[in-house]
Amino acid sequence: MSACSSVSFDENTTTQAQFDTALATNAALAPSTVPLFGSATYEGEMQIDTMSGTTQSGSIRGGLIMEASFSSTNPITATAGGFAGTIDGKRVTYSGQLSSDDAPGLLPLNVITRNGVGVNATADMFVSIGGTLRNDETGVRNRLQSGFGTGQGSWLDGSFRGANARAVTGDVQLNIEPRGGRSAITGTTNDAIVTGDFYAVAN
Repeated sequence: MSACSSVSFDENTTTQAQFDTALATNAALAPSTVPLFGSATYEGEMQIDTMSGTTQSGSIRGGLIMEASFSSTNPITATAGGFAGTIDGKRVTYSGQLSSDDAPGLLPLNVITRNGVGVNATADMFVSIGGTLRNDETGVRNRLQSGFGTGQGSWLDGSFRGANARAVTGDVQLNIEPRGGRSAITGTTNDAIVTGDFYAVAN
């Protein structure tokens, strides 16, 4: 199963408040119970909190497409692009896409897992991602790095929600290696971690 790596994303124009409202609406749905059958395409957004030292400097958002095939050995893929937002009070845009097809490392993870037992067991997902986001103004490239822990790696970690897995929501982590200067996303020229959230709804 391959991610939608050829998808063309429009430059994001939503605000942090709009994203937060959509995330909260979908996160409020009850967890989906297992087993899950068939396949689905989910569309939504990913939001990354940008940092300057230990202080949040803003946020960027990009469109997100996820494909789930619940009986596959490679059950979940993700592609995101069209990233834009506000950092230090200034609008910023980024070229490039993030995709599970480009996940770095020898063993990128792509799993749907069962959480709990019996009739109340629910379904979670984890998918590692890779790629590069290029700051359209400065040219600095933000290359994602491999790894699977909370202190390393680039991934989406979430839960299916609603009847028949209507939506999926969760956490994002990006492990960024800047190339060509200081990253406005991480606020440093060194490797660094930033985090955020995502939601996507079956279409």
